[in-house]
Amino acid sequence: MTLHSSEQDNLPWVNMLKHKLDEFFKTLNILYQAFKAGSPSDFAEAIDTIDQQHYQREMVDRMQPRKSLADRFLLFALMLAGLLAAIQTYSWWGAYLALRS
Repeated sequence: MTLHSSEQDNLPWVNMLKHKLDEFFKTLNILYQAFKAGSPSDFAEAIDTIDQQHYQREMVDRMQPRKSLADRFLLFALMLAGLLAAIQTYSWWGAYLALRS
């Protein structure tokens, strides 16, 4: 069953609920499938198909934008280097004072 709109659609089709739902699901950017059930057997078949698809895994490739953390790591490394330099200077100063006395 196709619900996608085209240039040749008339106004009643564009205003139908199923067309509006189709447009809504397109904006969500998720996968979906529409079923048409005209009889109880068609409805049962659609429910069986949905039940089978519920247990199938779908592989969806999405590109997630990543934030660059390089500046934060550089700042952290510089702070650690400064702390180590201060500790080393304090140790040398202590050794110098110990040798002088």
